[in-house]
Amino acid sequence: MKTFYYVVEKQLDSTDESINGLKTITIYKIDNDTPINLGVIEVDLESYGDEEIEDFLSSNDYIDAFEDVSVIPL
Repeated sequence: MKTFYYVVEKQLDSTDESINGLKTITIYKIDNDTPINLGVIEVDLESYGDEEIEDFLSSNDYIDAFEDVSVIPL
């Protein structure tokens, strides 16, 4: 089983610092105790993001379609 980690940040509107309805998810893997940034995705604020994270990992060849994956928030 491969393990990946992610950080979620709510996006703010640049003019009035209000939340714009999106969140940014940065995805990492750990290699020799060092976090490696694999990429960033944007999803709706109300979305859990797990499916989008696995889609990102699969489409970028970090995982196979039938591989067991653990995705952990940091």
